Amino acid sequence: MSLYYLVTLQWATTRQVSTATRDGVMTLHPGVTRQQATETILAHARRQAGAPDHAAVVFLTIESNTL
Repeated sequence: MSLYYLVTLQWATTRQVSTATRDGVMTLHPGVTRQQATETILAHARRQAGAPDHAAVVFLTIESNTL
């Protein structure tokens, strides 16, 4: 299944508050749960943004990539 995601993350450092928005398409294997898909997408977005694991999710949408 191909999913489109858009996520905005926010986290604080000792000097500033950072915000990053990432989007993309992720293909998941059959049998993956919604929880697993969400965790995978958030981990990927955090890596892309250079955000720590504790970064807050300000916005998240996950939808089928097919219209």
